[in-house]
Amino acid sequence: MKSVKVFILILAFFFSATLAFTQEAKREPGVKIPPGMEIRKVGDVNILMPKGAKMDKRGGVILLENTDQYAAQKFLEVENRLIEIEAEQRMLKNEVKNLKNSLDEIKQGELIVERANE
Repeated sequence: MKSVKVFILILAFFFSATLAFTQEAKREPGVKIPPGMEIRKVGDVNILMPKGAKMDKRGGVILLENTDQYAAQKFLEVENRLIEIEAEQRMLKNEVKNLKNSLDEIKQGELIVERANE
């Protein structure tokens, strides 16, 4: 139970600090948003949060996706992208192999034609 209270305190601090930063960022056009972050507007409130993070509004409460969920989601996205890249790489390797074989066949055909002309 103590860890829940600590988590709520940390979340409240983070949320209030985020709101203060985003309000300041909206007032001053020179303020830069950190890399990988974005500002989302919910009603009259601007929230600084990681790009792609999920947000849910229930009544007057705004729930942000917690760090573990966000990290797991991003890791799965990266893992899926890596699988796609590896499949594409295998396909490209096969294409290069086929092209090399075709080129070797063409070279062999040219050698046969040259020898026949001699």
